[in-house]
Amino acid sequence: MDGATRTYIETRGFHLRGFVGGALVGCCGAAAMLSAPLMPLSATWQTVASSLGWGAFVVGCGLRFWSTLFVGGRKVGGRREAALTTVGPYSICRNPLYVGSLLIGLAFALWLTSATVLLAVALAALHYALVTVPEEEAYLRREVGAATFDDYCRRTPRFLPNFAGYESPAEATFYAKALRNEARRSARLLAAGLLTAVVGALRHTDMWPQWLTLP
Repeated sequence: MDGATRTYIETRGFHLRGFVGGALVGCCGAAAMLSAPLMPLSATWQTVASSLGWGAFVVGCGLRFWSTLFVGGRKVGGRREAALTTVGPYSICRNPLYVGSLLIGLAFALWLTSATVLLAVALAALHYALVTVPEEEAYLRREVGAATFDDYCRRTPRFLPNFAGYESPAEATFYAKALRNEARRSARLLAAGLLTAVVGALRHTDMWPQWLTLP
């Protein structure tokens, strides 16, 4: 297939989709780390924000790992199975990997108690919702057939989970390479999370360099 006829999902831009969110959250997070909070929080509220951050982080990583169990290595158009995954986490929402990533981004904003980082997460979410996901779903609709995909869409919300629709197979095949990749990604995120949580606490003290003032 030549470059003129390649769809968005088959281009390098699609495969670098995670870079958009990572760059936005990473750059804004780095700026927040070197800034004084616009509204310093009390120790109690710092603890609340940190606890909520860890909750969002654990749920986000767990959702991503669970999703990888079911979709890793078998995506439509991938090297393994041209079949639509509609069970496990994909029976409660159509994009559980993206929802997991959003929760992880939210965790970083909570750890840093930063509206700037929260705005970056929101912009990244908009990019996925308005650009990446519609293009991806149009591709899936062509690959598996309009009737099959439209029926799946009627049963399963795009983002907000519907636990009443949960389905789990009696047996499932998991791909070790996909799980190893997600485990390495989770380990890197955990290291980044620990660093961010510590910096978030230090950011409210006089000992931390405060070169900027950001919300």
